Amino acid sequence: MVAYGEHVRRFVAGIRGRDDDVFVAPQAVEPELFRRDIADDELRAFRARHGLPEGPLVLYAGRLVREKGVEVLAQAWPQVRGDATLVLAG
Repeated sequence: MVAYGEHVRRFVAGIRGRDDDVFVAPQAVEPELFRRDIADDELRAFRARHGLPEGPLVLYAGRLVREKGVEVLAQAWPQVRGDATLVLAG
């Protein structure tokens, strides 16, 4: 059994009564598999399409549900210093 975090391992143990064969594989992305360079014109088009200003973009991509911590991110975002723009995709 493979779980993506300790909380899932504990959940599985609660159901099965054991976790001796549960391997925890941390949530991560292998950049060499999923990364790609983004051309300047593609980024400009994305900004224009969504009305985004120049400056750093911070992207959250995932389900917009409480257990993902999106609410915590939204509450913390105003404390970020600088010109960064938060982009949520869910």
